[in-house]
Formats: sequence, structure tokens, C-alpha cells
Amino acid sequence: MGFVVKRTTGNRLRTIAAKYHLPLNTVEAVIKAYNDGLIDDALEMNRIVIDGVVSMSILENTATGEFTARCRVSSALQARLKNNKEKLKAIKDARSR
Repeated sequence: MGFVVKRTTGNRLRTIAAKYHLPLNTVEAVIKAYNDGLIDDALEMNRIVIDGVVSMSILENTATGEFTARCRVSSALQARLKNNKEKLKAIKDARSR
């Protein structure tokens, strides 16, 4: 079985900073502000959309009074996954070795 390395937020931020020649602190601050905005939207029961990835709505179960998040993968991402089936299978197979 192969060793799978999970991409962390820190790894992604360093990649973005290097790619666009930006200070890491700037990239971290922008992403933190973006994430904080998403959380604020959720707490105000606004629909959250991360373009091309996912949308999320906060729903109330009227029977219990509990709130829950309902997420849906974007049709754009679903199409990309469908169109890259062979690549995804190759990655899966490589990881299972």
C-alpha cells in the first residue's frame, strides 16, 4: 500500500505564495479573511458558494429545532470528475500499491 500525503492548508498557501510571488503572510491573511467571511455567512443563514466546488445551505429541522448544513458539489466539479475518470483511476491505483 502506498503512502498518501494529505495536502494541508499550509502547503497550499505556500504553493500559492510561490506561484504568484506573494508574501506568505499576505496569502494567509486573504484566505483567513475569506474563510471568516464564509463562517459569518453561515452564522447569518446565508447560502455559501465556493465557485466551481460546492454550495452549502443552513437548514433548520422544524421538528427538533436543530440546525444542520446541507452541501452540494457543483455541477462544474462533477463534470470535471466525470471527464477525468481515467486520470482519477490511475491515481487511485497508484495509491493502492
